Amino acid sequence: MRYFLLVIFLVIQLSGFPQSNYDAYFKKTVSIIEKNYIGYHYISNGKLDYYTYFKTNLLNTHLNTISDLAKNIQLYMDFFEDRHLYLTVSDFYKNAPIATDTFKCASIDTHTYYLKIPDFDNQAALDSLLNCSIERDSMLLFENLVIDLRRNGGGKNLFYRRLLPLIATNDMYTRRYELLATKENWASHQTRNKMGTLTEKEENKIIDAPWQKSHHNFITEYSPSGVNQYPKRVAVLVDRNTGSSAEKFVLCAKQSFKVKIFGENTAGAVDFGDVCVNEIIKDSLYIVYPTTNVYDYKINGVDSRGIAPDFYLQPENQIEQILNYFEYWN
Repeated sequence: MRYFLLVIFLVIQLSGFPQSNYDAYFKKTVSIIEKNYIGYHYISNGKLDYYTYFKTNLLNTHLNTISDLAKNIQLYMDFFEDRHLYLTVSDFYKNAPIATDTFKCASIDTHTYYLKIPDFDNQAALDSLLNCSIERDSMLLFENLVIDLRRNGGGKNLFYRRLLPLIATNDMYTRRYELLATKENWASHQTRNKMGTLTEKEENKIIDAPWQKSHHNFITEYSPSGVNQYPKRVAVLVDRNTGSSAEKFVLCAKQSFKVKIFGENTAGAVDFGDVCVNEIIKDSLYIVYPTTNVYDYKINGVDSRGIAPDFYLQPENQIEQILNYFEYWN
């Protein structure tokens, strides 16, 4: 009888142990997001009571497995409706997968050149693509250029700037970004940007992102020293999976007189950005959250609808449709 009671006691203890751990992991997640996620600080007064009620219900939910934890975190994150806020199974800043086989460049016909850029993460692949297309294929002698950004979920802003000299006809601008300057966010960005030291006055405040070139509302992203004669016409092809830094490229490209956007509305992941990764369970579960926002996103936000193309295309044979447009495009 005593042995039976001991077994029952151990079963209860062991079943309760992971549950209490996963409950604690969820509380840790909420704490990280409320402190470091810039979107949390813009919850309107009208939604704050509902957020508190919603969060309390989730905190009172007992979590028995890592699957329960992941579902609870995802449900919590869905409240914010932010595509930059999500769960992942690894820290991609340390373990970023690199794929080079989907970067493509080729001439379509004697007038048109094609670039397929699936992400702005892989600098080596992008550099190789541009070197090959310019030096081997003489891309800058073609009248038409198609830049295919379908399924390009973004990456690093620095990399898309490599394309701007190819298409610019005038100065290109981006909007000013603001940073939630917590110690954690500052330390994360310090590894990728020259930031200086976080001051007591700045800590936990929303400030101008320190790595920006200026503090004006519109910042010069690229200023051409001259304009390439070719290509004369540039079609940027996008879809609903074109997001983040790829959308920032689209917003710059739209400012060139050579460029038109084709396809469908983009993902809508621009208003918030510059993500950080935080470990919840080592080697198992991480959260990704934005630390910056565009200064005027409440007035000129993109995320609710994405960027609309100049020309909508049918889903089939989109390259052929663009080639038809080139025939009538002066």
